[in-house]
Amino acid sequence: LIAPSCILGFSLLAYLRGLSKEKAIEFFALTLSAVFTAWILFGNLFAFPAGTRSAAYVLFPFIMWGALRFHLFGALNAALAISIPAVIGTAHGVGIFSSDSQTESLLQLQAFIAVLTMTGMIVASALYERQQSARYAIQTERRIRQQNAELQRLAEVSAHHLQEPVRRQISYAQLLAYAIEHM
Repeated sequence: LIAPSCILGFSLLAYLRGLSKEKAIEFFALTLSAVFTAWILFGNLFAFPAGTRSAAYVLFPFIMWGALRFHLFGALNAALAISIPAVIGTAHGVGIFSSDSQTESLLQLQAFIAVLTMTGMIVASALYERQQSARYAIQTERRIRQQNAELQRLAEVSAHHLQEPVRRQISYAQLLAYAIEHM
């Protein structure tokens, strides 16, 4: 619970200022829908029977949504939005991770949240690296095209400079042939 909020910190405000209005609305929709879904799973709203921990998988799309659309900030925000109702509900003995032992329930929840958060962070990091690689490839291609154009110009200038002495030699040879012919 503390780690995602520390990582997000004040940089989240700067990140949100940089978003377009539509992306900011989507960011808040992600947050609210993740909180609402976590509240349903970990609150008193529905009584889930024992052993329904597989219902927790419904939270993974929120992490993926955050990671794919908002990168690391989105994944961590979704993890934080899910973690708060999950910890509160499990600590009060309700929700899909509740059991007879509060310590066992919280440990299982902690493991689940760790896996959930790490999954989002890995996806966000992989996407970021992919985008960086694509940018690097485009920049490299642009640089290679510029270098090829420069080499082409150099080859044209060099060819011209190399042809000039040959032209002189041919002109002298023609003059010499003319002089020999008319002697």
